[in-house]
Amino acid sequence: MELYEYARPRLMAGKKILYVHGFASSGQNGSVKTLRLLMPEATVLAPDLPVEPSDAMNLLMNMTASDKPDLVIGTSMGAMYAEMLYGVDRILVNPAFQLADTLLKNNGLGRQEYHNPRQDGETSFLVTKTLLEHFREVSSHCFERASEDQDKVFGLYGVHDTLVHTFDLFCEHYP
Repeated sequence: MELYEYARPRLMAGKKILYVHGFASSGQNGSVKTLRLLMPEATVLAPDLPVEPSDAMNLLMNMTASDKPDLVIGTSMGAMYAEMLYGVDRILVNPAFQLADTLLKNNGLGRQEYHNPRQDGETSFLVTKTLLEHFREVSSHCFERASEDQDKVFGLYGVHDTLVHTFDLFCEHYP
């Protein structure tokens, strides 16, 4: 049985998609593989994000400026970062706008294992209270220019997500 059916594999032909992964994931995850399978004529850029939020945001802003993606797709933590890449069409999948609080409530402190292989070979990382504060600082800038980008952002929420609950917050800024 086929896992996917699609009618328009050329939809993004010749276009660039920047995929921004979620917490403890990597640019080599299953979503990236699926995007490349479903849209073989698109270029899918999928960096491994640094753990430090300001470093991750700087990497993404630099990539957006230099690579000029036609579309940014972010999932969970990556969707939180993607929201702040203003001026580009973006799809935010279950964005974790309150990642620090989510991690704190769900035993996210301490040593965490990556869910997917990373290009740097790292297999784990440490989440400290200081890192949570850094996530709070970076995420405090979400929605700063939302009023300018109303037609560039699409929120996609799973009804069975048990960790991230930011639909109402998203709707406040993108009605």
